Amino acid sequence: MSLYRRLKSLEIKCILRAKYNQKVYNKDLYKVIYKHRKTKAQELNNMSRLLVHLEKCKENDPQWIIFKDWDHETNTLTKIFWITPEQIETWCRYSDVIINDNTANILFVKMTKY
Repeated sequence: MSLYRRLKSLEIKCILRAKYNQKVYNKDLYKVIYKHRKTKAQELNNMSRLLVHLEKCKENDPQWIIFKDWDHETNTLTKIFWITPEQIETWCRYSDVIINDNTANILFVKMTKY
């Protein structure tokens, strides 16, 4: 029901009652809420999962290069750049060509228009 925050059970109950015009029983509502509640691991957003994955890759192979930049006031990631060991090897062999993907803040909908 909510993409950005958890709704309280009373809010969900009011929404369901208004939408379906039926009585909503607390016991049934709580069963459904707990059945679909996400764990902390599932609540990580895509960027968090990407960072965790990259850090694991770097732990397994120290040749990975990862650069991150944070805005400490807002505690948000502003820049991220990584290179795999294979990319480093390729770069050493063919250093005259570099491809950099800068598609940040471009929604899929906007990209289809181009």
